[in-house]
Amino acid sequence: MIKDEIKNEFCIEVMELANKESMTYMDSVIHISDRYGFGPELGAKFLSKPLIEKIRIEGEDLNLLPRKSKLPF
Repeated sequence: MIKDEIKNEFCIEVMELANKESMTYMDSVIHISDRYGFGPELGAKFLSKPLIEKIRIEGEDLNLLPRKSKLPF
């Protein structure tokens, strides 16, 4: 139960920081992880699937990750 609460709180804080401060989601994860006192490697375990998808898209846009093929619909 406690892990789920921490995961939800962590994701909410990352999304709020990214939106309010105009930061990237990746930078927000690093910043919030530092605030909690652990590295981004552990912070990555607390990310929700929608947040992971936003980070993946952000990485593709910044050419940090290869783009996935998209259907032409």
